[in-house]
Amino acid sequence: MAVVESMRSANGHLIITNGFLQPHTPVAADRNPQFNNDEIRVLPNPTYDIVEINLLTAQQGAVTMEIYDVTGKVLVQRKAVSAGLGHLERISLAPHAAGTYFLRIQLTPEEGFNRKTGSYKIVKL
Repeated sequence: MAVVESMRSANGHLIITNGFLQPHTPVAADRNPQFNNDEIRVLPNPTYDIVEINLLTAQQGAVTMEIYDVTGKVLVQRKAVSAGLGHLERISLAPHAAGTYFLRIQLTPEEGFNRKTGSYKIVKL
């Protein structure tokens, strides 16, 4: 979305343009249940390099973790298996510039459980 407005001075010699651009947000709204606050920890945030993703859910299943930049490009993709006992994933953001990134986590459960997703903002200093 973009809202831009141009204004001219009374004599027509000055033009002022102001407004804002709303960039595309790469993380879409999830229709699946979200992780509870006590099921996922993303630390440290902000970070200089390594970010740790602590998956503390008791739910079992396949886990996909993706880190996106602000343009929606996937920079890192990891797959893991949650045994319902906790899982720690360490991801280095050292190759990437300082800025804002987005983490998307999806848990595809074993039979009898609900699929869960979560989206988290990560700031790299």
